[in-house]
Amino acid sequence: MLLLTLLFPLLTVCVLYFFYKKNIETWEYALPFGVTLLSLLIGWIVIEVNETTMTSDDEFWGDLTHKVQYYEPWDEYVSQTCSYTTCDSENKCTTTYYDCSYVDEHPAEYYIVGVNGTEISVSNETYNRLSKQFQTTPIFKELNRNYHSYDGDLYEVYWDGKVETSEPITTVHTYVNKVQASSNIYNFRKFTKQEVDSIGLFDYQLNQWYGNPIYGDVKNRYYNEAKTLEYINGLFGKQYQVRYHVLLFYNKDLSYGLMQESYWKRGNKNEMNICVGLNDNNEVKWAYGFSWCDDQTYTKTLEKLISSQSVLDLKEFNEYVINNTASKWQRKHFKDFDFLKIDVPMWCYVLTYIVAILANGLVVYLKGYLNL
Repeated sequence: MLLLTLLFPLLTVCVLYFFYKKNIETWEYALPFGVTLLSLLIGWIVIEVNETTMTSDDEFWGDLTHKVQYYEPWDEYVSQTCSYTTCDSENKCTTTYYDCSYVDEHPAEYYIVGVNGTEISVSNETYNRLSKQFQTTPIFKELNRNYHSYDGDLYEVYWDGKVETSEPITTVHTYVNKVQASSNIYNFRKFTKQEVDSIGLFDYQLNQWYGNPIYGDVKNRYYNEAKTLEYINGLFGKQYQVRYHVLLFYNKDLSYGLMQESYWKRGNKNEMNICVGLNDNNEVKWAYGFSWCDDQTYTKTLEKLISSQSVLDLKEFNEYVINNTASKWQRKHFKDFDFLKIDVPMWCYVLTYIVAILANGLVVYLKGYLNL
């Protein structure tokens, strides 16, 4: 559709030739084509930026806090020489050097370090909370700094390795997701915010610290199971690039699981999502799993595991995934979707046409009418 803009310079050349021929040099008939090509370049850039925005997606990897670190405040003497130059009326200049050394103050710093090497700067409050949570003795490390007045060393508190004291970390990783921007193959239903709220679908509940893997547990019936599943997501998150979610729908039919799949557009490429229909007594009525795995055997196995239970038992679910993730989980590679064609919004074409029309109109005005 952008090639239609090539009609504009042809029309512009005709206008210049028939109405302003006396004012135009031969070579100036090329100007409309030049500004049109510039308009096409602008249009192409707009389309590329728009496509990048439309196909950019985030997936969330779990990790576990391995240790927390406290770097004490310290200072150092920075030795340096500064100068300034003055010139007299005869333009004779003199440079004067002077000592401008100073003391650089370094405040205290706090970090968490994940099992997989994730490092995040945190607050003093977070350091104190995790130090208490891990219940281990701080380890002192001499840093041998070249300090001025006061030294600053390092204290580290290590996680004791227990599930109940573990602290999950969530990191965000961006990838190209052409599926969400294309309707060539997967035409997922679109939901408004009002529809999501009225139907009762789930949005992602993730931040740096808390990635609750069990959705819909409003009464915290599965608090311990959620803690364990958080641990599993942290344990396998980076190594196997997997994240498990269990979504609970109380007194809802199977259609809600299908709608959740459409709303999340089957989720991110590293996710295994299991929707469960329950009654008020936590009796399982249905289960529906969705993921992007090429081989859906593992997804269906987890689905059947839940649907075979009379009363939802997430302890059994957690035990199964912790024992089988390494051998049965295989993440989808979204490069397989590189062939998908992205639907370019009409406004991108309209913007290009407008720029081309204005540019050609400016040529007629400046070269033809004003004879500049």
